[in-house]
Amino acid sequence: MQHIIVRIIHGSIRRWQHRHEPKELGGKGGGHVGIQLDGFIYDFQYRDKNRIHIISKPKAKNCIFQQLTPDEWAQRYKGKQETLVTIPVTETEKTFLLDFYHQNILEPSYDYSFFGQRCASSCYDLLKKINKMRGGHYFFNAFYPGMLRRKLVAQAKRAGYDVVVVPGSETRIWEGG
Repeated sequence: MQHIIVRIIHGSIRRWQHRHEPKELGGKGGGHVGIQLDGFIYDFQYRDKNRIHIISKPKAKNCIFQQLTPDEWAQRYKGKQETLVTIPVTETEKTFLLDFYHQNILEPSYDYSFFGQRCASSCYDLLKKINKMRGGHYFFNAFYPGMLRRKLVAQAKRAGYDVVVVPGSETRIWEGG
């Protein structure tokens, strides 16, 4: 059987003695989410962090869908704590995800906005569409990566999916321990 890997980077804050390190957008409520399939990791993020929209602006989108190699992902998130959840999928489910990402890399179908779609809510929505997640509105289940991580890990335990946590740098206090 085939599988996808949901990759969730934990949010964090600097430890006091490492306050010289750069701050990260979102702090402990931050982080990032991507889905790995067919040798690539697909993610959704803002294009300009200085222009994050509060509400969606479909005519002036500030977003990008990306296709990264595992090496590019590892380099970008080096030293970050990460949870990986491996989920079995059918060929139809995998094709649905690939079609979605390939179309949205060319032209995003929605904007990145605080009270709209972001990396966690986009992933949650896709997992619901292929019946790998249950739950209501993203606002209560995947408003930020840590919320999605808790929901997905709980569901993974019930379904018997593999969950691996890769520890992050000791210079930071990580969301979720």
